[in-house]
Amino acid sequence: MNYTDMLIDFYGEKEKKAELREFFKGWGGVTKKEYESLASVRKFQKEMGFKASLKRHYIFEKLHGESSKFCLMSSDWRSEVISCFNDMEFIEYYCDKNLYDIIVRTAQKPVTRLRCVTASLYDEKYNSLELEQIGSILEVDREYILKTSRTANGKGVLKVKAHDSFLTYGDNKVFYCDLVEKFGNDFLVQDVIKQHSLISNIHPESVNSLRMVTLRWQGEIHFVMAFLRVGAEGRANDNAGTGGLCVGVSDNGKLDNFAIDKALNCISIHPTTGYDFRRPVTIPNYETFKSFVINLHQDIPHHDFVSWDVAIGDDGLPVFIEHNFRGALWLYQLVTGLPLFRQFSQEIVDYLRDQKNNPSGRYLQSINYKRMQVSNKKSKKTIEARMRKFASKIKSMVKNRLSRALYGQAFARRKNEKN
Repeated sequence: MNYTDMLIDFYGEKEKKAELREFFKGWGGVTKKEYESLASVRKFQKEMGFKASLKRHYIFEKLHGESSKFCLMSSDWRSEVISCFNDMEFIEYYCDKNLYDIIVRTAQKPVTRLRCVTASLYDEKYNSLELEQIGSILEVDREYILKTSRTANGKGVLKVKAHDSFLTYGDNKVFYCDLVEKFGNDFLVQDVIKQHSLISNIHPESVNSLRMVTLRWQGEIHFVMAFLRVGAEGRANDNAGTGGLCVGVSDNGKLDNFAIDKALNCISIHPTTGYDFRRPVTIPNYETFKSFVINLHQDIPHHDFVSWDVAIGDDGLPVFIEHNFRGALWLYQLVTGLPLFRQFSQEIVDYLRDQKNNPSGRYLQSINYKRMQVSNKKSKKTIEARMRKFASKIKSMVKNRLSRALYGQAFARRKNEKN
């Protein structure tokens, strides 16, 4: 029997049949066991009123030998379901990296030497700084990490070197007086984290951090899952979206023997450093890391589902880098081989189903909030387009008037020359 076509038909993907046939062929086709497993996932999630992603569930089955009806692979989960756990209106406040020293109460984080908030300069303790004071704060010939403070997914992260009056990165030079013009109104400069040799050996140019997930459920905070994020191609960040790799971490801290990239390729050898992921490695003091993120979550009352980026310090202890309130949740599950909500899956799926049917529930509120955001973005784009059109019109008017004025001057000059 052709289980590939049967599975495609069962998932209602007939219009993509040719594309999906090629996709499944590349992974070795669909067996009877895989068909039965994936069909049961689709049936369960459809009954619950949720979408199921055929490709992602299939890859999960291939990677981990079994699937789970509680694996939530649709991209809708990020924008709608997680909004049932996190207050999206407060995300901007919690995500500003310049506020971490106020919000995140731990000494186990990199020291921020310089911060720029809405184009105003401050030191580590939020004391105001003048431009000429930067040279006394940043040590000459020392490397630092510069980050834009209101961006995510590894954007705006650079390893820089300080000099008397400027910073360098690669072949670029930025004078202190031009920092705001170059990096915007909001950024910070931190000490470089010294990471454990077990982890730095994988890709020394980046801080290879753990993405650890905690969940507040029924009034108690639980550790859910974790995976290691590894940089590539000499870049300073470790995000999968910028070319990095992800490695699953078991509950006892042991790394999986393969990595996954954004294109969902399985990788045994690091493409840049040649590191062999098949060698056995266990995160030191892993239970301490779990307790660390659970304790940090207690200071985040508006969000019940939090992803933490935590470095493994050279002393084997956790170092906070940042927290996130969305994330590619389907990737979390594909990398770790675990359903998103672990032992609470049935309870939470039931809760989400009830929320979908409750007009005043957080699920519909989250959808309305998302629609409001889309509407605001459209309005913003419309206003920006009108402003550009207006600016272009003004520019054209000025240019025409200037041309007429210059023409008039030239005409008058020629007239005087003739006289």
